[in-house]
Amino acid sequence: METQAKPMTGKEKLRRLIDTKKQAQQEARDRYTNDAEYRAVFEKLREQMQQEQHGAK
Repeated sequence: METQAKPMTGKEKLRRLIDTKKQAQQEARDRYTNDAEYRAVFEKLREQMQQEQHGAK
């Protein structure tokens, strides 16, 4: 006889979402730090956004 898994409580769901978010953010930071091509694309997008903001004002 198998026991059914209890549904997660709200706190457990929230904790799991926060942990997943932290993991994704850490992976993004690591990739930015270690991958020069990724960092170059990111910087190019950042510059484009700044130019668009200054052009819109």
